[in-house]
Amino acid sequence: LPDVSKSVSVGSTLTSGKLKRKWHPKVASADDWSLFAVLWWLVWTSIVVCFMALLLLFLPSFDNITSFSAALIATQTNLIWPALCDLKIFSPRLNIPQKLVGLLDVVLIIMGVFLLGAGIYANVVSWGRS
Repeated sequence: LPDVSKSVSVGSTLTSGKLKRKWHPKVASADDWSLFAVLWWLVWTSIVVCFMALLLLFLPSFDNITSFSAALIATQTNLIWPALCDLKIFSPRLNIPQKLVGLLDVVLIIMGVFLLGAGIYANVVSWGRS
């Protein structure tokens, strides 16, 4: 197996400890300081920074889009879905005293739905002002 910690390759995936290569070539290793590797890093970094700057210039409400997507994704990912999965998987096997712990899942779901609605509402109000 190649040393995964010291190689930077485009298009490789690490699955169950084995490095599976796709058709993309290896660009440079992480400790390669040759002129080609440094220029490649400079070009790639410049492209990403310029793309982000153009995105901010052409989409003046990009911060609103980011906060809206964060409100949608973060509350569901961190609060709602884990509690729903916990209820679905573990709730049928719990006895009566342990079911009281399941109430925490219900509280998290209710709080997540409330925060999801509050985040969407705040973003819609913010869009209305700008």
